Amino acid sequence: MFPPVTSYDGDGPYPTTTVDGVGPNGGFTVVRPKELGPGGLIHPVLTWGNGTATITAQYAPLLGRLASYGFVIIATSSTATGTGQEMLQGVDWLLSENITKGSDYFGKLDPANIGATGHSQGGGGTINAGFDPRIKAIAPIEPVPGTKAPHGPMLLLCGGLDTVVNATGICGALIYNYSAVPTFFGIQDAATHFTPTTFNGPTNAFMAPLTAWFRYHLMGDQPAKAMFYGDACGLCADPHWAVQRKNL
Repeated sequence: MFPPVTSYDGDGPYPTTTVDGVGPNGGFTVVRPKELGPGGLIHPVLTWGNGTATITAQYAPLLGRLASYGFVIIATSSTATGTGQEMLQGVDWLLSENITKGSDYFGKLDPANIGATGHSQGGGGTINAGFDPRIKAIAPIEPVPGTKAPHGPMLLLCGGLDTVVNATGICGALIYNYSAVPTFFGIQDAATHFTPTTFNGPTNAFMAPLTAWFRYHLMGDQPAKAMFYGDACGLCADPHWAVQRKNL
C-alpha cells in the first residue's frame, strides 16, 4: 500500500523526475516518482491533456505535485487535446512499457487504476477519454464540454472568476446537468481560467481536491474519501467552494 498522508495541500512523500520526448513520435512527457516500485508498489497512471495553445511545461508544478503522491503521469505535448485521443495514446504507450522487459516501467504500473485529468480543452478531452473502459475516474478542470459520456466518477473543478469557461453557464448547465455518472461539481470562488498554470493561491485549492480524488479512487486512500462523500464532506463545508453532487 502507498504510505498514508496527513494533508493534500503540500508536496507528497515522493521526490519526482520529468522525462521529456517519450512515447509515440516523442510527443509525450512523463512526470513520475524518481524511484518506481519501492517495496513492490505498482503505480496508478494519470493521463493529462493541455489547454488550447498551452504547453505541458506551463503545468509542470501541478503535474509534479500529483506525481509526488505516487502517480505516474503521461502528458501529451499536443496543444489541441479536445478529442481525448492523444491522452489515450499516452495510456497505450505506458501500458505497453509496463509489459516490456528492460523498460523503466516494466511491472511498475497498475493497469487497473488509470485516471484522466486536463485543463480547458484538455478538460473536454478528459471527459472524452473517460469513455474508454480503462479510465477508472476523471477530473476535468475548467473544461469545455466533451462529446462522449464517461463511465466512471467525475470530479468537475471550475473557477468562480473564470471568464473563458463560465462556471455556471458551461460547467454547470452543459456538463454537470448532463452528467449521468457519479459527479462532484465544485466551484472555487477565487479561481480564474489561468489558475492551473500559475500555481499559487487558488491553484493550491484545486490541488488538494484533485490529489484526494485520485488518491481515493485509484489508491484506495480512505481518508481522502471524506473530502467528497458523506453529509459532512470537507469541501461541502468550505466557504470558498460552491458544491453540487449527484449519484455519489
